[in-house]
Amino acid sequence: MKEKNCMPDGISYSTLLNGLLKWGKIRAALGVYKEMVGIVFVVDGRMMSTLLRGLCAKSWKENDLVQDAYLVFEKMRSRVSSIDHSTYGFVIRTLCRGKKMEEALDYLQQMIRMGYVPRTITFNNLIRALCLEGKISEALVVLVIMYENGKIPSRTSFDSLVKEFEKTGSVVGCM
Repeated sequence: MKEKNCMPDGISYSTLLNGLLKWGKIRAALGVYKEMVGIVFVVDGRMMSTLLRGLCAKSWKENDLVQDAYLVFEKMRSRVSSIDHSTYGFVIRTLCRGKKMEEALDYLQQMIRMGYVPRTITFNNLIRALCLEGKISEALVVLVIMYENGKIPSRTSFDSLVKEFEKTGSVVGCM
């Protein structure tokens, strides 16, 4: 269209972005999204959420997309009035896999402040990632937050902690 001096409008961009997302062409959709943002088109919350979920899922296999998912989420937070707890969970999982623990912990706290109770799997993702990073004290804090929010830790919650205690020679800490 551009080559023919016919500039696409918001509907054209939205249709293209939606189609790319439906077909799982996440990198291409990200390119269209960046182009839209660059020329000040507004991307609606539903499309941003779909793009974000696609980026998160793709980044679990291709780690180089973690930063893009983080940036889209930040943009989404500034534009969308409310973000659901499952979107927060997706982003926290993605940040954990991308070893961005400070951001993941920050989003957990934001989620709780907003009145959402994270799912057990969200807590487990954080605990596991923190243990893999050797941050057992932070993992224990997440376990306490889990209890404070009425969630019962699963075997997975404890397995990660026990393994880390064993690895560091602090077996006494897990008894």
